[in-house]
Amino acid sequence: MQTVIYLDEVLLRLLGDFLVNLLLLWATAQITKIRRPPWRMPSAAALGALYEFAYLGSSWHLWKGFAFFASPLVMLGVFICMLQVAFGPIKPRRLLSVGGYFILIGFVTSGAGLVASYMFGENPLVKYVTAIAAILVVAELGWGVVHRVVWQELLHVPITVRLGERQVQVEALLDTANHLRDPLTGESVIIVEAEVLAPLLPEDFLKVVTGREFDFSQLSQALADTTWAQRFRLLPYSSLGREHGMLIGFRPDEVYFTQGKAKHQVEDVIVGIYQRSFLPNGEYRALMHPELLQTAMESSWPDAIKPSST
Repeated sequence: MQTVIYLDEVLLRLLGDFLVNLLLLWATAQITKIRRPPWRMPSAAALGALYEFAYLGSSWHLWKGFAFFASPLVMLGVFICMLQVAFGPIKPRRLLSVGGYFILIGFVTSGAGLVASYMFGENPLVKYVTAIAAILVVAELGWGVVHRVVWQELLHVPITVRLGERQVQVEALLDTANHLRDPLTGESVIIVEAEVLAPLLPEDFLKVVTGREFDFSQLSQALADTTWAQRFRLLPYSSLGREHGMLIGFRPDEVYFTQGKAKHQVEDVIVGIYQRSFLPNGEYRALMHPELLQTAMESSWPDAIKPSST
């Protein structure tokens, strides 16, 4: 079986890789404030394109050595050489920092290229143009602005908690460190500030759970002869400075968030009542594990596109 190689496509790919490498290095220099002679970055970008050429040639069996060029150690070595050529000599700790920025900018670029592929099909030219545009935007705005946008737009989600006829909306932070679960049912817990939940809670119950140290006898008295006895949960937790804490929680009637016109329900969840504030400026007032967001969105997908469990 013969392999057909189109020279124009190979040249376009190598040129695109050279330009992307060059702009990634330039954007990294812009953010890290490293200043080096102008010839260094094109040389490093050419080194990356040369490696790409060697890798492609071996994958097409034009020469031997595919296992060598595909080795993660070789890839890492080429990456370090590129950074040293562009910014060296730099010490190992500084190298990690610069390499980290390079990789993060690369992730943004890859994401932009992926979106372009979905929108316009597998057109190499469109992918490269989109990637280059993404790098220019990142370098122009600066990493601080990009980080803030990611923080505010991707890691924050407004959720609605409903109990009976009442509901409250709260800005939740997607927090991978929030692994709190109900010890009896194993259900995940969304932690929400008590002040936000006040409109939903009975006054007697609210007084008990917002006290400095709640008393179980008072809590039992507040829950007596109410439907809250079935909703009520005690959630043991550990945190920095407090190894054996106890959080009061309840089962809501509904927790959901919206994405455009789509409504996504968060199933099998307990709301934990946090007595203090997470941040003084109220940037977010709830903590939610990203897995809950993902599960809620997947449950709303049509059966034809849901991921298989096998």
